Amino acid sequence: MSCSYATTGSFYSYLIIAAGRLWSEVLGENVRDFKPVHGVDYLVNLYSILGIPKEANQEQIKEAYRAQMKMYHPDVVSRAAPEIQKEAQRKSELIILAYKTLSNDKSKATYDALLKNFNPGLVSDTGSIKIDLMQKRVNIDNLVSGEGWGDKEKIIQTAKQLSGHDDEMFDIIANQYKEAENPPKKLKNAYRAALEKKNAYLDVLEGILWEDAGVSNQKGTSFMFNPEDHIDERKNQIKYTETEIAAGIEGIVLSLASGTTLKMLGQGGEIYDEKVAAENPIALKEKLTKIAVDRFKTHIPGLEKIAEERTEVMRELASLTEWEYYPTEQKPATSLTMVLEKGGNVSSVVAYLIKGDIVNMAQEQLGIKQGTSIDDLRSMKKDIDGFCAKGQSLVILHATSEPDITLQMGYVLNEHMNKLKGNADQ
Repeated sequence: MSCSYATTGSFYSYLIIAAGRLWSEVLGENVRDFKPVHGVDYLVNLYSILGIPKEANQEQIKEAYRAQMKMYHPDVVSRAAPEIQKEAQRKSELIILAYKTLSNDKSKATYDALLKNFNPGLVSDTGSIKIDLMQKRVNIDNLVSGEGWGDKEKIIQTAKQLSGHDDEMFDIIANQYKEAENPPKKLKNAYRAALEKKNAYLDVLEGILWEDAGVSNQKGTSFMFNPEDHIDERKNQIKYTETEIAAGIEGIVLSLASGTTLKMLGQGGEIYDEKVAAENPIALKEKLTKIAVDRFKTHIPGLEKIAEERTEVMRELASLTEWEYYPTEQKPATSLTMVLEKGGNVSSVVAYLIKGDIVNMAQEQLGIKQGTSIDDLRSMKKDIDGFCAKGQSLVILHATSEPDITLQMGYVLNEHMNKLKGNADQ
């Protein structure tokens, strides 16, 4: 029996933090150069560039363009420092783009639609690039062109080194643990450490596979109450990514149609630019979407396979959760109070009410305070005995940093529910 439940709080391995820096450190010259694209990754507010309101008419747009160009004309900055000349060149290009886009009614309407629906946090009033490098990003250009990673094997080997995972050593420890009828604590701890290293390693590999599928900074699965939640989350992410690809393609075509200078190289060497987009934007959008989605789909089997492998590792980690009924002899009840212990003290207390396979939060009735030592809790045995005599159960979960704390809680809750079911069947 398993339950589904959402809660808060999770722990992350050190490798998850390091993973964001791993790619560039390992690949060196082979790293994909991420070049943020105006209209796709961020959007320049062309009205702000010209210093005009959105309601400006064509005469006002033209006047603003002429006034701005006078300020940044090459003749005006010809004796200035190279840095100033470079900045003036950048400003001039933005001013020209703004005028080219807004002076044409068709491209202006296309741009206005794009601006209206764009993420406000990624709209730049100055023309500077605005992008969160840690935010999830679908690399449409690479999906269309078919470009992939460089030296994957080098990344995999470095991931193993950073995590400390070794396939042969893991198999040795896992076999010893599974063959032991009553594994000693030392062997159990060694198996837990091996699983943690493998989980960290697989986490990095998942990131590599998502990157190769055209998705950067894919979010990990959090708030898992059952290991299978990871597979479900990955399936949802795969499905949603196809929608994001279609939206990204639409953004690119809109940008091209509005006059943005951008070229995309297709798998056969075709060049998609503003001229192609202007000829038939709908046909181009459909063509590029099919190319990108089809390529993404070739990576789905690999993503699903590694998600299953990580799920199995997390299932094993959860099975090592240390917990106990207190008092030891008690009849499992549908009302359960779970005390989370870390470092010998109570870190939190959660109460549940179980009805079949449905689990709801309940009001904690014992009044156990956070920070109470477990020894002091055990000294309350008389009160707890009376509590349990009223049809309540109390368990102590000896929490560890891995796996996710919600997985540990889910494991204990599922074990308790299985005992309830077993009693009901007798």
